[in-house]
Amino acid sequence: GPNYGLEYFRQLCAEYLADVKNKAGRIIRRERRPRRARNEALDCRIYAMAAAWLLGVGRWREEQWRTREAMLGPQQQSFALTVPVGPVPKPMQPASPAEEQRVVAPATTPFVPFRPQPVYATDPYL
Repeated sequence: GPNYGLEYFRQLCAEYLADVKNKAGRIIRRERRPRRARNEALDCRIYAMAAAWLLGVGRWREEQWRTREAMLGPQQQSFALTVPVGPVPKPMQPASPAEEQRVVAPATTPFVPFRPQPVYATDPYL
């Protein structure tokens, strides 16, 4: 993967759980964040994990992973821009007047709104 700097890992560790006593003297688990600590990397990672969980990625079978891999292509080793090497494709030819006049009506499909299932967190950190 990409080379992450030290700041990225500091942000991942910016928050932690601590056991503290409340006013009644009971020990409770609370989130603690050091002052002025940046935690954008942690937030983004948690958002991505939640989105993946909602999509059911954790329940995918090997066949589904292979299908997704074939659909997306080979894994990129870096995010650097690559320049394709090969012949330059020819520009598209303009359509003939007969093709331009032909209009195809779009297929209509009924609109079905997305209704997410309720999510129940059992982890005390969430």
